Amino acid sequence: MTREKIEKIEETARAKERAYITNKLMEEDDDDYALYNSTQCPSWALVVGYAGVSLSVILCNVGSAIGTYKSGVSLLHAGIRNPKQAMKNIIPIVMSGVIGIYGLIVGKEQ
Repeated sequence: MTREKIEKIEETARAKERAYITNKLMEEDDDDYALYNSTQCPSWALVVGYAGVSLSVILCNVGSAIGTYKSGVSLLHAGIRNPKQAMKNIIPIVMSGVIGIYGLIVGKEQ
């Protein structure tokens, strides 16, 4: 046998041994091993997941801040023109704050 064939056979044997060990460990219900060393998920999947969660929280709160700003400006202009309507114009400010809180809740749930 040539050296290349021997190396190929050894590599195949090592791969089978790794697969056997992995299957045995997965059968033991070791949640930490299954979570971090799963053969079904790539190693960068956790990074992408956490990046998505953080991006959703950031964008939701930035949008809420922009909505609060624009609603506040319109409230000031409406308050100058018609002071009796000021309380009705507070609703968009409150709703944009609620959306920011909702973004935090969704980010925590993910």
